[in-house]
Amino acid sequence: MSVRIRFRRDLYPGACVDEALQVYAPYVATTRKESPDYWEVCLFEQDGDEDGPPSKKERRVAGEVSNFALGLTIRARSRGMSDELNASDSEGLR
Repeated sequence: MSVRIRFRRDLYPGACVDEALQVYAPYVATTRKESPDYWEVCLFEQDGDEDGPPSKKERRVAGEVSNFALGLTIRARSRGMSDELNASDSEGLR
């Protein structure tokens, strides 16, 4: 199965979500889409069963991705980069 994570667009710059996904790409496959309010990400094991319950690995990597994206967001905002990052978010996730 997969684990779904929703990142609020008003809190998480898309660039931070993208970077977190790139860091953990060797461990899980991902799909991404955007809605008006959220960046929606699904993570699943590359060779796993998409119909079963989420695996321990999927749940753990989902937590790591969430924490990494949060850390990147905090760092970007503390450096005053939030305006630049939010402006690039109008293009969506890359």
